[in-house]
Amino acid sequence: MKCLSNWIEKLFIDYGELFLKMVSSGQMWERGRRSAEAIARLLKSLGVESGKVLEVGYGNGRVALHLARYGYEVYGIDISPILIEDGIKRARELGLEDRVKFIAGDARELVKYLRDYAPFKVVYFIWTTLIGYYDEETDKSILKQCLELTEEGGYLLILEHSNPHFISLIRNIVPVEGIISHYDDLVVIEYPDYRSERGLFINTWRFYKQQNHDLKYLGEVSFQLRAYSLNELIKLAEDVGWKLYKVLGPTLELESTFRPALHPINVVFKRC
Repeated sequence: MKCLSNWIEKLFIDYGELFLKMVSSGQMWERGRRSAEAIARLLKSLGVESGKVLEVGYGNGRVALHLARYGYEVYGIDISPILIEDGIKRARELGLEDRVKFIAGDARELVKYLRDYAPFKVVYFIWTTLIGYYDEETDKSILKQCLELTEEGGYLLILEHSNPHFISLIRNIVPVEGIISHYDDLVVIEYPDYRSERGLFINTWRFYKQQNHDLKYLGEVSFQLRAYSLNELIKLAEDVGWKLYKVLGPTLELESTFRPALHPINVVFKRC
């Protein structure tokens, strides 16, 4: 296997303009709006009606900006300067610059970048962001820093996280090669694979610019993620001091049911 150690910088910084085009598309922005609506309902059901919320790996704010409209003061950290710049511009255009704070930085040093803004009532990750990008010890360090930045009685949300059981099931039933997605004139073809023996989700994204009926090759990025099972994810968080509060179904309602073979992982932890 080729070395994938630098894929994070390559995708989010070197290819930042292409990734920005993906996350700025109408379908991705709408997905962010729906997710923010569900998160807001969840927070209110947890008794968090307002206050400081932190999104780790927030991109250009497609969730955070929508969540700010529900009365929360949303902070976000991301490694990509171009995504940050776009998020700041969007916040200004939406009149939300007083309700959001964008911070450029490496999430492996959360305390360094965010200690002056802590404590937070809630910290959340969404769409398999960051947890699984590095090794297990780094993931534990990130979650421990989240604990340090969260107030007593606050929450950690890991939402819409890749479920290895579901990935394995889909790969066995419907072998997938060359998934094509369109983002305006940007075409992305994915070549996913799942190595169940190591719990690794491996993918290659190839970027093309659509010109009439032709495709112009722009480049590609290969990456891998550790696909933690629910039990592994819970142990990861509990090892650094978080307490399991609730495992949720796809609607993010407290009474919803998680089905391992069908749903992404949604889990709530509490600082006690």
